[in-house]
Amino acid sequence: MINRLPADPFYESEECEIKTSGSGRGSIPNFNEMVSALSAFKPTAITLEGLSLREQAWLFREHDLIIAQHGAALANLIFCRESTRVIEICPREKIDEFQSNGDFFAELASQLNLRFHRMIQADSHAMVSPGLLLQVAEMALAQDA
Repeated sequence: MINRLPADPFYESEECEIKTSGSGRGSIPNFNEMVSALSAFKPTAITLEGLSLREQAWLFREHDLIIAQHGAALANLIFCRESTRVIEICPREKIDEFQSNGDFFAELASQLNLRFHRMIQADSHAMVSPGLLLQVAEMALAQDA
């Protein structure tokens, strides 16, 4: 399970073209409740900020289930083993963008033969139902590899 940290100060500086990153762009206020709901699966809660590309690649390669909010962290799907399960937590406002810009993480997962699932989040900073996440995770893990 991937959590976001506050952005590096660079993303607030004059040098940066896009002023948001990390938890400023999206967050899940009840992230710890979600981790607790999945305790039977012994989830690993991580942040990618500060990790090398090699460390990120290893994390994505070594896990059978990846849970992350829609964002750049999911580009690491390229390192997953075939049949890895992926749950993208996607803010509702992003769904309309997929119509015109493409549903890139779902398409990437499909090309890599990953098992892709999506949960809708009310907005980029809304809570996510731990019970619903548990149901989606159980369904994803029960799916044939």
